[in-house]
This record gives sequence, C-alpha cells and structure tokens, in this order.
Amino acid sequence: MYTKELDELCESWARWVHRGGLAVSGQSVLSKLIDNHGVMNYGSGGSGPTLNCVEADIEAALMSFYVVNPAAVELFRLQYGAIQRPGFDPDNHQIDKAAALGISARTYKRRLGLVRAHITEKLTKSRAKHVSKQSIHVSQSPAAPESPGEENAPKSRRGRKTSRT
Repeated sequence: MYTKELDELCESWARWVHRGGLAVSGQSVLSKLIDNHGVMNYGSGGSGPTLNCVEADIEAALMSFYVVNPAAVELFRLQYGAIQRPGFDPDNHQIDKAAALGISARTYKRRLGLVRAHITEKLTKSRAKHVSKQSIHVSQSPAAPESPGEENAPKSRRGRKTSRT
C-alpha cells in the first residue's frame, strides 16, 4: 500500500471517528452529557457507525496494536486528529508535535511508522479475504496441445502448421 493511499484512508478513518465511529477513547458519562448538551440517549433512534468498512478495519487494527504499544496508538490518533490533547496541534510540523508530546522527532516518526506498518499489514490481510479464489489461482501456463504430435510440429511464418514430408 502506498503512503499517499494510507494517508487518505487514515484521514477518512478520522472523519469516521468524528461522525460517531468507535474510536472515542474511554469517554466518561460526564463528557457524553457535555457533548450531548445534557441529554443522555442510550441508543434509541439514530444509526450507529458503519462496521463493515475500511475505517472500522483501521480501528480494529488500532485496538489490537494498543495492547502492544498504547503510546504509539495515542500518537497516531493525535496525528490524524481523531482525539485532541491540550497543546497538541495536528497541523504543526512533526518536530513541533513531538515537542508537544515531550518526545524526540525520531521517536515520534518511529512510533508513527510502527502503527502505520501494523495498519497496512492488517488491511492487506482483511482485504485479501474479499478476493475470489478464482482470481488468485489463475493458471499462468499455456494451453495444452490438442494432440501429442502437434507439440513438436514445425510452424510456418504465419503460424500455420506445416506438414513434414
């Protein structure tokens, strides 16, 4: 997967999160009340997030990687604006973002690269399931000759078989 394609998918994932996807990390009851202007609605009405999409696959990859490296996943969520943190501006240069997090630019890039590689691996695996088996197992060998004698028969310049006399 190319870097530009992955960036577009990650930006789409961040928009998905803001539309009600699953990535709101541990939202408390108080923050839900504040977000909903004092009204608690436990699922009546409105539609939930779409779960059969590439954005959901990205979120699942992030959840699985969170167990391994929570700091890298949080950095990734901050990088794409899925979550916010005081003093962190996702539009800044990476060196400024790293300073806001109290880490070096090299550590910032390394953590971001780890998450991106994990997401690429998971997306490649999950999307490969949707490819039909026929397209995977297409034979690359030429068609077999109709009869054993035709295999060694000399051909003319126009591709017709010439007779041996």
